[in-house]
Amino acid sequence: MASVELYSHPALYTRYRAGFCSAAALALLLITALTYVPPLLVAYRSHGFWLKQSAYLEQPTVRFRYEALFVATIGSSPGSFLAWSTFPAFNRLQEDRLRVPLLSTREEDKNQDGKMDQLHFKLELPLQPTEHVVGVQLILLFSYHKPPAHREPRDTSERSSNTELHWVQPHRQKVVFLGRLGYSFRESC
Repeated sequence: MASVELYSHPALYTRYRAGFCSAAALALLLITALTYVPPLLVAYRSHGFWLKQSAYLEQPTVRFRYEALFVATIGSSPGSFLAWSTFPAFNRLQEDRLRVPLLSTREEDKNQDGKMDQLHFKLELPLQPTEHVVGVQLILLFSYHKPPAHREPRDTSERSSNTELHWVQPHRQKVVFLGRLGYSFRESC
């Protein structure tokens, strides 16, 4: 009758054998299978089997907070600027340099995934015939929320960002600026 060796120790000349259909041989076969098969299945199913490179991409939820600060330089001398903001305290400080523009904004979701992809921001500043804009600074505030599945240890529920433009061609009727959104972290306690 054929048998399988269950255990042997050469120094003590000890050998334990059992038949192929015995409970001990089946237990040895089961333990051997459980030693090798489950780790291979876990590695294969987690897509980590011989993983050389991996990338994790996600799109945060970025929304325009409808808060802006606008400064237009109209000359080279100090104090020759026009300003406006959505913050009333800033507007009170500007006195005669305050100029209220016509503003229209629209957020657009290009790929219909529920997250805004573009902001259309139009600002028209009324000027006197003697005024010429030579520079513009524009700060727009955004809220930024990353899904909680990200592995970042910080609370990233709200962030602020700004976009700035510093140069305008003189005597132009229209200025088009396409910018990228940058953000800064704000830790929450």
